[in-house]
Amino acid sequence: MVDLISFYLNESPDRLGRTLAEIWAMSDQQLLESRDVTGWLFPLAERSVTNAAAPVLSEKQLACFREDRRLQRNLLQSFQRLMQVFGLLYTHGEVQQIAHLEIWMNLNHNWLRFTRILRSLTLLGLHDEALAFYRFLDRKIGNAHSMSYWRTAVGLPPNFV
Repeated sequence: MVDLISFYLNESPDRLGRTLAEIWAMSDQQLLESRDVTGWLFPLAERSVTNAAAPVLSEKQLACFREDRRLQRNLLQSFQRLMQVFGLLYTHGEVQQIAHLEIWMNLNHNWLRFTRILRSLTLLGLHDEALAFYRFLDRKIGNAHSMSYWRTAVGLPPNFV
C-alpha cells in the first residue's frame, strides 16, 4: 500500500510508480486523459465512486495536510498545475482564464474533477483557493446544475446565491 503522505512529499511513487513531480511534469493532454491522477492529486476522506484505486485519507493524514507547510505547498502546486491544464491561472487569490479551452465549459467528466478539486482543497486547508475557483466557475458557468455541488464542496449552502 502506498503512503499518501510520502507520495505527496515526493518521497515515494503512487501505485503506478509515478512520483508527484513526474505527474506535475506530464503534458496537459496526458493529465486530461489520465483517469486516476485527480484522485492522487486531490485526495478525499471517502472512497471515490469513479476510481476505486484512489487513495482515501485517514484522520491522521488529514491532520498532516492541514499542518505541514510542505504538503500545503505541494497541494497548491497540484492545484496550479491542474488549473493550467484547463487554461486557467490561479494568482493573487483569483482564478483567471488564460487560454480559450472548451474542454471544461460544457458538462463532462471534468466537472466531476472540479467537484473533487474543490472538496479536497477545502478539506485539506486551502479554502481560499477553493473559493477562488468556485467564484470563477460561478462567473463562467453560472446557473448550471453542478453549481449546487460546487457550493457544497466549498462549504456554502446548496442554495447560496
